[in-house]
Amino acid sequence: MPNYKEVKCLLEICLDRLKMLVTEIVLMNSVKITKKIDRLNYNEQESVSTYTKQFATEASNNFRDYIFTSIVCYLHEEVAVRIMSGLEVAINIKKDLLKLESDSSRTTKTSREMVIMVVFSEMIISHRLKNLNLNEIPKILRAYLFDKLNQFRGLNYLHLGSGSGGWSDVYIDKFVQGTMSMKHLTSFNLCYDCNDTILNVVTRNCEKTLSQIDVEMSKQVTNVSADFIARCHNLRKLHIFHTAMDSEGHLKILKHLKKLKVLVRGDFLCEALELADQAKNL
Repeated sequence: MPNYKEVKCLLEICLDRLKMLVTEIVLMNSVKITKKIDRLNYNEQESVSTYTKQFATEASNNFRDYIFTSIVCYLHEEVAVRIMSGLEVAINIKKDLLKLESDSSRTTKTSREMVIMVVFSEMIISHRLKNLNLNEIPKILRAYLFDKLNQFRGLNYLHLGSGSGGWSDVYIDKFVQGTMSMKHLTSFNLCYDCNDTILNVVTRNCEKTLSQIDVEMSKQVTNVSADFIARCHNLRKLHIFHTAMDSEGHLKILKHLKKLKVLVRGDFLCEALELADQAKNL
């Protein structure tokens, strides 16, 4: 029998069209708001920045209300993914235009349009959102949403990516303040940039719900964090490879986490068990 091309369901078609709509609306509003600001009378550069943020936020909120008042609550996750995909397409289009610009005045306008488009990432902010993976979105959007983390109160899954890649503490305060409002996390991921303070906040808020923690390559995660991780008795999967935690910290975690099933890249396990054996023989 001949092979037939699979027909997309109506929902998938609608979600694809939503992505295209977001790209079109964001591009249109970035130009529209920039022209609106140019027609205003202002004397200071600070005023330009204030107006840009104000108008962009208003447009973003209006578009968000238009979308989310038209969908059922259980589609919130899929809609948020399509919004970010459409926004990413719009930003890439504008980036390509910026590379072609030679006129300095036009370059300034295009840069301002980029700022406006980044503000539209606020569209996904909602207490209904359960999963947030910032590792899969462009860095320009990721850095902006780091400032908004405290508004994602309903999250179960949070993946913050690699932050600064371990090069700087610039995002630490944002991570601490942002996670303070999260009480229902089951999975927390932050490689390179995690530290003892962040883990203290996350595990204190979510010690009964956390089942996975990934803080690999975070050199500021020390033995102090072993006590924080050890209080998460429902933890089943743990990534602590290449942190500053030593065998003493590893042993404390192993003793307390009875439900732990997966220790990713746990080549340090032998050293921790050897330490336990030595302690037993003393």
